[in-house]
Amino acid sequence: MMPDNRKIFLISFIVNLVFSMITALLALIVYTINHNIYDVNYIMTAFISTLVLTRILLVKVQLSPSFQVILGSFLFTFGCLFLTIFSDCFAMVFIGALLFGMAIGFIAPALLTMLTDSNAERNIGIYNTIVAIASIFSPLIGEKFYAFNSLMLFTFWLILSILMTILSIMIKEKNTTLLIGVNKDMKNISVILSNRAFKEAFWVLLFSSISYGSIVSYLPIYFKKMGFSIGIYYLLFWSGYIFVQFLRKSVANDKIIFWSILGISLGQLTLVFFDISYIIYISSIVYGMGYGTLFKIFYLKIGLFSKKYTRNLAFSIIGLISYLGVGLAPIFLLPFNVENWRTLFLGNLLYCLIALALFVILERKKYGTRC
Repeated sequence: MMPDNRKIFLISFIVNLVFSMITALLALIVYTINHNIYDVNYIMTAFISTLVLTRILLVKVQLSPSFQVILGSFLFTFGCLFLTIFSDCFAMVFIGALLFGMAIGFIAPALLTMLTDSNAERNIGIYNTIVAIASIFSPLIGEKFYAFNSLMLFTFWLILSILMTILSIMIKEKNTTLLIGVNKDMKNISVILSNRAFKEAFWVLLFSSISYGSIVSYLPIYFKKMGFSIGIYYLLFWSGYIFVQFLRKSVANDKIIFWSILGISLGQLTLVFFDISYIIYISSIVYGMGYGTLFKIFYLKIGLFSKKYTRNLAFSIIGLISYLGVGLAPIFLLPFNVENWRTLFLGNLLYCLIALALFVILERKKYGTRC
């Protein structure tokens, strides 16, 4: 029988493989229905709203991590089912987005919690690499399949989600209780919120994820108009993300965070000043390296929390913040959404610089005048 860690890694691979394709293509799927770019905002709001509510539930109610994975897998499967049957109906795609939000809300922190029970650094390195490998080719494959036969692609997603659900049921956990308890006080939350590493991760990831959110929401449409390939962009982005997972020094040096945010900013700056495909593609590698380094460092720091429930809660909140940034991107970018792509990407760059400024302020508080 397959060991539990391998099942967890395989579930991580499947959910990220399918979800990366959905993320890359969702804007196009929604835009194809009514040819209205603002419909993308509604879908992202639906996704983020249920994700937020799910994470709030996890703050209050302590569920077994294995049960969270099972529940999330079932929800993810139903989301794929709705998308397969009703891909040309905006209302049904909207419901699918709600289900995906709940699914990711349950699955992601539970997987990380189980993997950090032992050998946290090794397992998180493997997890991040698996996430990146699952994501590296999926947008390009999804883009080609979607153009060839969208129904075939949606059916493929449904089959993989069913397999993921079966694997989740097979996971055995020492504590088999589904409901561990109800959090009646704020002690665990206060421990997390008072942690310096958590505060840093909270603000940096929030504003950095707004930057990534514009890529998810608007870049597929922009690339379609320009004749570029979103699949190639994501391929190179996740190549950079994978590369930094093997750089052990990045874990020990907080100043690497500064350079990571600069890399993300450079990716946005390129979109502002260039409309040449190969320059934008190359910049996506630097973008991916910066984004991947941020998550590697912050996940490892949270993995040092001693209590399982505290780790699960911290992963839930950090995961929520990163997705919240993605979901809020269309709202935060409304002042810059004036039917001018350069203005939109310039506004996006502003949020990268806010993340950089907040990091510098937090570091100066830690070291005095040093950065």
